Amino acid sequence: DMVIPKEFISRKHATLEFVRGRFVLSDHSTNGSYVKDETGEVEHIHWAKTFILGKGDLCLGRNPNKKNAAFIAYSVED
Repeated sequence: DMVIPKEFISRKHATLEFVRGRFVLSDHSTNGSYVKDETGEVEHIHWAKTFILGKGDLCLGRNPNKKNAAFIAYSVED
């Protein structure tokens, strides 16, 4: 478990699982989650799942381009 004390992050915001050789982010929140890849492209997921590939940042509850976004850097290597 990881605790990030921000008002826009839900108590049980998201889960990250390793499924069949890939990392999967599942959002369970009110405000959604954002995945910003190494090219700067941002994917917003809300009550959905996405694969986590390459390098980038996870932002919970707030668009990574907005003030006070909480970043979790990731790097997935083969």
